[in-house]
Amino acid sequence: MSSPTSGSRSDARVNRGKILAAADRVYAAEGVDVTLDRIAQEAGVGVGTVYRNFANKGELIEAVLADRLDGMLSLARSCAEHDDAREGLFRFLRTVVGWISDSVA
Repeated sequence: MSSPTSGSRSDARVNRGKILAAADRVYAAEGVDVTLDRIAQEAGVGVGTVYRNFANKGELIEAVLADRLDGMLSLARSCAEHDDAREGLFRFLRTVVGWISDSVA
């Protein structure tokens, strides 16, 4: 999987973030059968910029899923630190259910 290095130019990191955010939105709304051209359009970048960051659509899908899982793991860690374990669990569940309902709405 392609990933930015710590030496990446700031505009390259910004573009990668735009692509990931756009892909997440488009995949949620239209499914994963969309083209990388469609993702580029949504991100406001050229399709070449998408291909510089992701060799193919599978790599982009993998990166979007990894970002989602990273977010869920971060949330789980934060909720696990809650003083009240029950409230931490409920916070986690409320947030995850919100994510799911947003993606199917």
